[in-house]
Amino acid sequence: MPKIWTGSEFKMPERLYRYRPLAGEKDWDYLEQILLNSTMYGAPPGILQKMDPEDCRVAVNTLCTLDEFKRSSYGQEVTQQHSDWSESESDSYLRQYHKNLMKPDFNLDVVNALQGSADQYGVICFSTDGDIPTQWRSYASEGRGVCLELDPLKDVDFFRKVKPVNYVDVLEPANVFTDTTEVQVRKRLYTKLDKYESEDEFRALFERGAGQQIPFRPEALVEVKPGLAMNEVDRRRLKVILRRRMGGALARSLCTEHKSRGIISSVDKG
Repeated sequence: MPKIWTGSEFKMPERLYRYRPLAGEKDWDYLEQILLNSTMYGAPPGILQKMDPEDCRVAVNTLCTLDEFKRSSYGQEVTQQHSDWSESESDSYLRQYHKNLMKPDFNLDVVNALQGSADQYGVICFSTDGDIPTQWRSYASEGRGVCLELDPLKDVDFFRKVKPVNYVDVLEPANVFTDTTEVQVRKRLYTKLDKYESEDEFRALFERGAGQQIPFRPEALVEVKPGLAMNEVDRRRLKVILRRRMGGALARSLCTEHKSRGIISSVDKG
């Protein structure tokens, strides 16, 4: 493994998988972007919330004592920004600001500001297993879509942004006075409830990448696995796209026969 993953807090899998639906023309457009243009769509957090309403949703805790607030990075920053103030002026301002923290509308303003920062990220999700029945059902059109197999070592620059999702039983609100805005946002974007732990998800975050096509090296895509439920019309359409990408012979080698759990089959029968 390259140095970026050596000694890190997690082990990068040798392969990562991305399930894709094929339920309509928009899905086919996204798949063509991946196969022909070597780009992946950075999903805005709001899209992920359609599957899990709590995913990527910011929550904050602004409750603290006056002394804690004064010692926080924000309190120190206010003091530094207004160094021309007298001690009593600074203390009066911090006391008033601390009172505002107890107001629900102020808390909402903080949440909206943080959510706005979170919503600028483009999120790309991966799994460590290319043959998970629940993934085929939920993310690949009930087995009518595809699963893309990727090799992180073939595009270190892209995959250096990938980290495992942290699964928890309760989504704790961020403490706005102990972490920077970026840390708070990233913590939430990499955290999900443990009822989704079977997905064993890794995800990449791209700052200001929401709704954007993110480029990757084409050689990182090593295999395309169609679902068993894919119909013949879609199978032929996928074969055409693959031949445009790599040529007929290489398309056959890319779409090999898969029999794992009887879920994945071949696009090209010969």
